[in-house]
Amino acid sequence: MSLIRMGGQFSTAATGGAGDKLGITGSTVCIIHCALTPLLLVLAPYSELSFLKGEAVDRSLAVLVIAIALLVFIPSFKLHRKISILIPAALGVLSLLFAAFGVDAVLPEHLQKSGDTAFTVIGGGLIVLTHLMNRSFCKSCKTCCENGACAH
Repeated sequence: MSLIRMGGQFSTAATGGAGDKLGITGSTVCIIHCALTPLLLVLAPYSELSFLKGEAVDRSLAVLVIAIALLVFIPSFKLHRKISILIPAALGVLSLLFAAFGVDAVLPEHLQKSGDTAFTVIGGGLIVLTHLMNRSFCKSCKTCCENGACAH
């Protein structure tokens, strides 16, 4: 991630390069993991991959994706002041948090797995969209490009 000096503080603002790429990758891994879990449940008894189906893995992926998103989006918002990034970022974070920590407590048991999958895919997709938006803001930002944070 490129560091940009803003108001006497170093920030990872507008990491149109590494931060957003890492966030997109993490969110995509989260979506793929969630989508493939049903297949994994069928194959798990026959493979060494059964550890991937646990709730701890789901929660860890969600926390990782959310942490990367916040580390990239907050400084980027402070630099670019683009309100349009807030709604998909907030909805994506809330969807992932609900999928990881709230589905079991709120939804009836017969809807929990499909609810978990739906909220993970929606949340991950919104986080990917927000990272793509952030990259486009960075590419059109003189400050980001002067500091090497944008990758043209």
